[in-house]
Amino acid sequence: MIQQIGLIMSKKFASVDESFKSASEQAAKLKFNQFSAFLEREHALQGFNLTAPLIQKLFSELDPHKKGFLNINDWRNAFKTFNSAD
Repeated sequence: MIQQIGLIMSKKFASVDESFKSASEQAAKLKFNQFSAFLEREHALQGFNLTAPLIQKLFSELDPHKKGFLNINDWRNAFKTFNSAD
């Protein structure tokens, strides 16, 4: 799923940082509700039948320090290797 999100973002945004700004609505922290809304808005997991608990689990995987939010470094670490040429 992380790969799917990364590939979608690499096609729609010029950079990983730009996608974070969109997801976090220009804030320094990305909260779960913003993450969930971003996935839906960008159709990032279209074709996956995801429930709220599965999206929460995905968010937790992206939050290695279990802070309850993602910062730009978490986002970069998760998605820096994806580009639309892959």
